[in-house]
Amino acid sequence: MTSAFVSLALALVWLLVLAAPLQAHSLTSKELDGVNFEPHPGALVPADLTFSDETGRVVRLGDYLGQRPVVLTLSYFTCPNLCPLTVQDLASALGDLPFTLGDQYEVLTVSIDPTDSPGLASEKKRDYLKPFPHSGIETGWHFLTGDEAAIAKLTDTVGFHYVFDPDQHEYAHPSGVVVLTPQGTVSRYLYGLDFEPNDLRLALVEASQQKIATAVDRVLLLCYHYDPENGRYSSLVLTVVRGGGIATLAALGLFLGVLWKRDLLGARTGGPP
Repeated sequence: MTSAFVSLALALVWLLVLAAPLQAHSLTSKELDGVNFEPHPGALVPADLTFSDETGRVVRLGDYLGQRPVVLTLSYFTCPNLCPLTVQDLASALGDLPFTLGDQYEVLTVSIDPTDSPGLASEKKRDYLKPFPHSGIETGWHFLTGDEAAIAKLTDTVGFHYVFDPDQHEYAHPSGVVVLTPQGTVSRYLYGLDFEPNDLRLALVEASQQKIATAVDRVLLLCYHYDPENGRYSSLVLTVVRGGGIATLAALGLFLGVLWKRDLLGARTGGPP
């Protein structure tokens, strides 16, 4: 199954999710307005925060820092809609990267629900990642659970704002991933659901301070630039061309305006312009 097919299938499911009636939630519009990513580039995640991994082992966030960039996803393991799609779309896109998971980068999926258990994390890791037998995915992708204080500190640091719906026992939360440097500094945000392998590749290269970059990656970094508003990498060449096109249209409009004004003046005076 190709990554393009998987992405299309996930996108169709997500459209069905969006089509669900809003009346199913009891959250107010003000509460929902607060559900978003607030970018904190340069923020340092606390390395001393403790969680439990999917085996039940108590770990520090710093255990995954120091050597490789980290892709961080925030979700909860009883989520019926968005979270499985985010994880699986990310897994699909990572399969197209030239980097080895667990060797050149790590992935952390941290639950925002303090009632989630390591047993549930193990079950969801198996279910979510079973269709994606990438090299290193078993040892390089970690599903973590923790207490409310640790979760709040991590989510506040990276600007991940969510709200709990007690009537549905669900969390409303944004979709996307945070890419951290090996030292745990927030480097890039990639928003949405349909992750582009090129975006992930460039984000990891930049987060690693180009330590995992090939000659091709260095060329790509010259040709693309990061758009913080959209959380995507766009072609610098196309941007320049678009900018040049706008400037050309403006100059043409100014030229035509001058000609039109001269013709108008000539008509009024009865002579040539």
